[in-house]
Amino acid sequence: MDPLGSLAPGRLSAALAAGALAVEVGPFRARIRSNILALSDHLLKYYADYPLVPPDEMADFQLTLSTPGGLRRWYRRQVRFRYQSYEPFSPLPLDQAKHAFEWGFNWAIGAQATRFLMLHAATVERDGQAIVLPAYSGSGKSTLCAALVHNGWRLLSDEFALISLDGQALYGLGRPISLKNESIAVVRRHFPTAEISEVVSGTRKGTVGLLSPPEGSVLIGKAAVPRWILAPRFEPDATPQALRVERAKMAFYLSGQAFNYHVLGRQGFEALCGLVEACDCLALGYASLEQALALVEEATTLADPVARSAAAAP
Repeated sequence: MDPLGSLAPGRLSAALAAGALAVEVGPFRARIRSNILALSDHLLKYYADYPLVPPDEMADFQLTLSTPGGLRRWYRRQVRFRYQSYEPFSPLPLDQAKHAFEWGFNWAIGAQATRFLMLHAATVERDGQAIVLPAYSGSGKSTLCAALVHNGWRLLSDEFALISLDGQALYGLGRPISLKNESIAVVRRHFPTAEISEVVSGTRKGTVGLLSPPEGSVLIGKAAVPRWILAPRFEPDATPQALRVERAKMAFYLSGQAFNYHVLGRQGFEALCGLVEACDCLALGYASLEQALALVEEATTLADPVARSAAAAP
């Protein structure tokens, strides 16, 4: 299949307007309809290497982004996101169109995909082995993920861990990394060449920007073997430490990070158990990105990392 980037901008915009553009993103296929020019530019920038799906083939998701009519065509213009015919959230300002696409795509995957156990976690890969970084919002997950892909790891996903139902494989999406608030300045300071989109303030997630993974740092279309589960936690005054977590405790923690664990039932339980059995499980505490990177390197290169406490919890 030809990549999306093979389309000239005019042809891409026409295909979007007609609802005839479908793209394969990792294990999913999304058909996209939009009359918003900025979305065409966004897809060319971040999805140029992704395969186009032939028009007569099925897609997993039908995503529509449009501008409302009436007064909103000229005054405080907005973008509306729809999945199939359902509108899961309120219209957003038009300058957030690309974020509406990314958030809406995330919503569709999290709400509808059941071929995988899905966790709220970043995932990165090196030499065929992968790290799962599960964390609640504000724990530094995306910042650490961005740092790792600038330090020899390849991106599977910033938002989802897509785990096979036997718990033995991770699949990648490779989409742009979403940075929020202070993490934007942190990444810019540590990686001056990092390519971050224009920053938008005042969104429902605060100040946001999208990071393009460095060239060659994205793994698409291949599975990786889960090897480490590292639960990150940034705290300004933290002593850097990597603490081993009992697998049962990590499984319980991950069940609270899952999008569809309750839907999968026994399959979800077995996938979760398979994942934690296959991995070294640690909780990382740190006060700086340098400390976090050192802890990850230590945990992933030593046979017995400096993990001291069996009673630790992420």
